This record gives sequence, C-alpha cells and structure tokens, in this order.
Amino acid sequence: MPPLSMRRPPIIARADCAREAGEWQLAAGLYRAALERAPNRPPIWIQYGHALKESGSPADAENAYRTAIAYEPADAEAHLHLGHVLKLQGRRVEAEVAYRRAWALDRSSLDAQRELDALSLTESNVVEAADLAVASPKRETAPVSNGGAHHVVAPRRKETIITRADRARDAQQWPRAARLYRKALDRNPKKPLIWVQYGHALKESGDPIEAERAYRTAISYAPGAADAHLQLGHALKLQGKTEEAQAAYLRAFALDQSLSDPSCELSALGWGADVMAELEKLLIGKARAGLAEPSVANSAAIIASEMSLTGDEPQGENHPQPLRAKISSTAVDRVENDIQILRESGLFDEEYYRTNNLDLPSGIDLLRHFVEWGAHECRDPHPLFMTSYYLKCQVDVANSFKNHQINPAIHFLLYGVFENRKPHPLFDTDFYSKKYYDIIKHGINPLVDYLRYGVREQRICNAVGHSPFDNYGLLKGETPELAGVLESFPKNPTISIVMPLYAKTSLDKRVLIEATHSIQGQTYSNWELCICNNGSTQLSAIRALDDLREGDPRIRVTAFEMNQGISAATNAALDMAGGDFVALMDHDDLLAPNALYEIVQTY
Repeated sequence: MPPLSMRRPPIIARADCAREAGEWQLAAGLYRAALERAPNRPPIWIQYGHALKESGSPADAENAYRTAIAYEPADAEAHLHLGHVLKLQGRRVEAEVAYRRAWALDRSSLDAQRELDALSLTESNVVEAADLAVASPKRETAPVSNGGAHHVVAPRRKETIITRADRARDAQQWPRAARLYRKALDRNPKKPLIWVQYGHALKESGDPIEAERAYRTAISYAPGAADAHLQLGHALKLQGKTEEAQAAYLRAFALDQSLSDPSCELSALGWGADVMAELEKLLIGKARAGLAEPSVANSAAIIASEMSLTGDEPQGENHPQPLRAKISSTAVDRVENDIQILRESGLFDEEYYRTNNLDLPSGIDLLRHFVEWGAHECRDPHPLFMTSYYLKCQVDVANSFKNHQINPAIHFLLYGVFENRKPHPLFDTDFYSKKYYDIIKHGINPLVDYLRYGVREQRICNAVGHSPFDNYGLLKGETPELAGVLESFPKNPTISIVMPLYAKTSLDKRVLIEATHSIQGQTYSNWELCICNNGSTQLSAIRALDDLREGDPRIRVTAFEMNQGISAATNAALDMAGGDFVALMDHDDLLAPNALYEIVQTY
C-alpha cells in the first residue's frame, strides 16, 4: 500500500489558529464550515460570533450568539457577548436585557456587572433585574399566519432541569430540588453555582454531610467564590466542626469583605468587632500592596495569624489575646491550608495511602499524617503522584523540600501543574493540556480533571497511550521511569483499522465511542481508523462521529446517504486505508490496550 500521507489539522484547530493570528474572516469561514458539519456546538457558535464581530459584521455575530443560546439557554457567556454585540449596534435596551440575563445566570461575572454599572443601574436594580430575568427569561417569538392576518405567539419550550429544581427550591420541596440539581450536575458537573444550590437543598433536607461535599466540589471549581466558602462554613457548623467552620468563614471574609454573614458567624464564635475591623484593615492594606491574593491558598487565617505573631491585634479588656488563642502559628495555618487543598483536589487517596504504608498505626488521620510527616518521608499520596519522582525531576522544589519549606504535592497543585511539570512518569501534564486544551482555558488542573473525568472517559494522558490504571500502564518488564517512552522497532508499520458503521439507536453511539477510545488508548500509536458511515439514522451518533474525527487526525470518515450493506461499507472504508497492515473491526468491538503493540512486536 502507498505510504500514509500527511493530513491537515481538524477544521476547528485551523479556525483557532486563524483566530489567534487575528485573521478573523478566515476564522469565521472555518468555524462556519465546522458548524455545518455539527451545528449542535454552542461554544463554536460563540467563537464564530467573535470572529464575525471582529470582522465588522455585528448583525451576523448577533445571530451566531442567539444560536448558541438556543442550544444552551443557561450559558452566561453567550448572553454576555450578545449584550456586547447589541451595544455595538446601538441597541441599548436589548443589550441591557442580555447583560441582566448573563448576570442572573452567573452572579460572579464581573464583566456583566461592569456593563450594567456603565448603563447606570444601581446594585439593587441589578439584583432585581437579574431576579426578573431568571423568573421570566425573554423568549424569541415567531410569526404565525392565520388567513392573511399575522399574530405573534411564543413557542412552547420544555423547562430545563435547573428551572424545575429552582421551582422546587422556591416551594421548599428540598428532597425534590436536591434530586433535580443532582440530575443536572450529572449531565454537566462543571457548574459551581449549581453545586452550591445542590448543597442548600441537601442541607435543608437534613443532610449536612452531603451538603459539605457539594460545597467543597463547588469550591474546587471556583476557589474564589466567597459564597461557597460561607455556605461550607454553615454546613460544618451544623456538624459541630467549629474549627473547620471558622476556617471557612475566614476564607469567605478574605475573599469578599462586603459580605456581612462571615463577620456575624465569626462574632458568634467569639471574634470581637475590633478584631474583625483590624483584620479587614490588614486584608485591604495587603491587597493594595499586592501582598494578599483572594484565593484559597492565601486565606484570612494566615493574615490573622500574622496579627497574633506581630502584636498588631488590639488588646481590649475582653480580648487579651483574641487571635492567638484561635490560630497559634503560621506553620499550623499552613498545615490546615495544605489539608484543605489536598482534600478539595482529590489528589489524596486514603485507601491507597493506607495500603502502601502498613507501618502506620490504625485510627490516625491519614491525610494529616501525609501533610505533617508523610510528604517529608517521600510517601506518595496517590497512585498518580510519585513524590520521589517529582523531586528528582524538579531540582528547585527538591532544594526547598530539604529545608522543609514545601510539600511537593502542594507545589504541584498550586504551581507545578501550570508550569507543565510531571507528577508521575505516566502522566504528561503538557501532553494532556495540549490534547484537551479546554481545561487550561477554564483554569482547571489537568491532573484533577483526569482523575475526575478523564479516567471514566478513557482520555489519553501520555504520548503513547499508556493507561495509568491498567497495572499502571506498564508493559512486561517495564519500570515506571521508562514508562511512556515509545519503543524502537526495526520498522514502525502503520496499521489501518477498517470499521463499517450503521448507527440507529443511542446504544450505537455509546459503543462507537468506547470502541474508538479503545483504539486511541493503544500503547502503539502508529495507526489510522477508517470508518464508513453506512447511512446511519441516529443523529447523536453521527455528531459523535464528527467530534471524534475533529479531535484526532488519525480518524478518517466517508459516508453513504443510504444503507448499502456491510460489505459495501467495509470496502469503502478499505479504499481509504493507507497503512502497511489492515485490521477489521466492528463499531461495537473493543481492543485490549496492547493489541497493536503485540502485532508490531512480531513484525
């Protein structure tokens, strides 16, 4: 067979390159071509709108943003950009409505707040308008003809799950609201505001433990959301966890001093008004000096401890040592902060730590042991974080580690991941970030994303497709230090996998994705997948096929408009094959991770 030719990058990748180069008309054309293949992609409609707006076509950009909203009505970003493009056209009233809707959907949106402020809306008016926007979102209307006369009717639309959950919440039907919010989060878990609402419903249903988990999940997605820390404090207080509740209230106060609830809660825990005033003064002063960043890593607890250590606290009669009694030292604060960060990240596997450290006594707090002792004894907190490997590869971290100045796992979570440092031989941070570039765009830690979703979705986390959870992805006789290094063969033949596809049920979509992922997860990566869509009728499967092709240049697709039989489909797929070997595979088959490797090894 002829050698495999070089293939062009996917359309969306080319469109993104054109956008980043400022070639807006080219980007718009490419995004449009991608949408014609798979129109049900709201983020691409938004990017298409950006390209049209920058090309000087605000009316067409408006249509693109409205299409994105039609597919995903709860996307605050789409409403925000719709407001921008309406303002460009001088349609102030409509722009205001769009900004109100954006802010109602995401009240942490500073852009929407800023635009509404520019339109001279007071904060109370903004809140009132946002509440009205949630209660009565504007709907597009369509003209209907009736004997020559035209009247306008609003199309009937099925309520979203979140709307039904909100209604149950407003009616104080807490168990029902919790079920509906959970259902919405199962579909799209990356919604911190919904996690907070889910936590409220659980708490009011009498389950503060699950509510605590919901709030911690919200914080893992949005660490800077003061309200999530505040609600976490409430859930912890209900469980009698006073010290943890205090830490949560302090973080909420550090993130947003305008909130009154954290101050009230801290006062109820014995913090006097003079202490709170001094703490607020320090926070504001450090923020202005660039020393305090409102994040989980730099909480108010640390600043409070500095007050006690430097003698800045007011010495009132009723509060001789108001802060020192609560937080004794910065070192203690750091331990508690590290525990919080590790717990929220998911990078501490208690069962794994217990199994691999049998010398530890039973009944101890394993996470606290790791933070206080285990990390400095080079123990591993998780199967995908090797402390010794991380220190070996990061000389600067190793130097600080020797002086007990840093916990390697904490360094990775706060800094290393964004510097593309590897926590384990089998997890390539740079590779994963580039392959699934949306996670960095949204500020998500690649390893945390992989642990929460990537494992279940069979995402690839290193260049040769080793699965860390399939015997840690090691081949026979392979050491962790050599894992992920592509073996050198005398020849590296291309294997063409030929697959006919006739999808007519939703099950076909699922098994197609699983089959394709089993190919993408091969330890031998020099393959191509040739698929013939044999007149499939299941639209979701067709869209899934388009997504798979767009995401991997090794996947090639041809199609019949009508089903022509499996033989014709197989031959059509075979016509695309350009490899040295051909393998036949049905769309509901699965390959073992080392299947292609074993073939090439005998070549």
